[in-house]
Amino acid sequence: MPVLKEAKYRVLNKDALEILDMEQMELLADRGNWEVIVAARVRQPKVKRVLKKFLLFEDDDDTSMMWKRSSFEHELSFLQSLEHHNIVRVLAAFQCPSYLGFAMGYHPTDLSHGLLDVTYSEAESYTSQLTDVMCYLHGQRIIHGDLKLGNVLLDRAGRVKLCDFGHSQVIPEDTDKPDGWGGTNGYQPPELYDSQVHNAFKMDNYSLGILLWALFFGTAPRNNIDYLKEVDNGSFLKPQHKHCLQRLLALSPTHRAYIWEITRILKDEDTSERYVSKGSVCSLSSESSSDSAQANQPSPDNGFSVTERPENAAMWNQFLAPPPPHPQATSCYLLPQTAYPDSGDVPTSLAPTWPPLHQDL
Repeated sequence: MPVLKEAKYRVLNKDALEILDMEQMELLADRGNWEVIVAARVRQPKVKRVLKKFLLFEDDDDTSMMWKRSSFEHELSFLQSLEHHNIVRVLAAFQCPSYLGFAMGYHPTDLSHGLLDVTYSEAESYTSQLTDVMCYLHGQRIIHGDLKLGNVLLDRAGRVKLCDFGHSQVIPEDTDKPDGWGGTNGYQPPELYDSQVHNAFKMDNYSLGILLWALFFGTAPRNNIDYLKEVDNGSFLKPQHKHCLQRLLALSPTHRAYIWEITRILKDEDTSERYVSKGSVCSLSSESSSDSAQANQPSPDNGFSVTERPENAAMWNQFLAPPPPHPQATSCYLLPQTAYPDSGDVPTSLAPTWPPLHQDL
């Protein structure tokens, strides 16, 4: 089980923006106790950075101050311990008189914007990248805890950058159960509201399934959608993507896929023959067979259908499946089944010594 690094940050006697010769350009989010801003160099306005600030107020009592510091150090510890090309990087972290904060690279958009304009090939690419980074996290027994469209940034090259690790947890070796659950409405797994067994990794995977569903179907999640029915009727979906969505969105955690199963489905070039027959998904194992049966059961009409994207569906069917990723380029896909007690040792390849905390951004 990996041990996260202790959060490290510089204590400053004035605002970090002043020291770094930067000024605020835009407010991206304001949640009262914390905010996210875009800042740019005064002399080079095209050089932008994103700052997440945990705000300190004069009337904060001891409990409030402790909560803010704990929240700041919790998220910073994850970001300073993890190193993956699809996770945002912290460039500097600091305590100022009016806030605790850290600076990250600027990425101009996230997956919640322009959802209708996402092409099938882009959804395919994002799926591959997100599965890769989730394989990296779960391989170290780490869950993200709040997977959603808004927490996946995009850089200018179209690479995804997973952010907001405020709900992340390291799951101990002797259990798969999370220590509580945060997340966002619309992405939370169904077992959160009943007495089913809670498996943190599969709860994370359900949120991933909702996120990927939104990408392929071009619409944000809503409470009145029967996701499995929509996937089953999604004739534009490639077989491997239909199978992945059905395994991720299984209502029962027992039948829901682990992340390495999803990577195996995505890499399999013979998916159409092995897993799909006349529109129904066949099994990878006895567990997935039950899952498929559940996924294909008829569901009541909810009055809402998004099984087709008319402007794109016909075109999407023309895309060919990409070749399997090159091992050297996607090492996380090569992780064996190491995230759980019955599958071998857990790798602990956390980040090496982090660069200086306070540097010229």
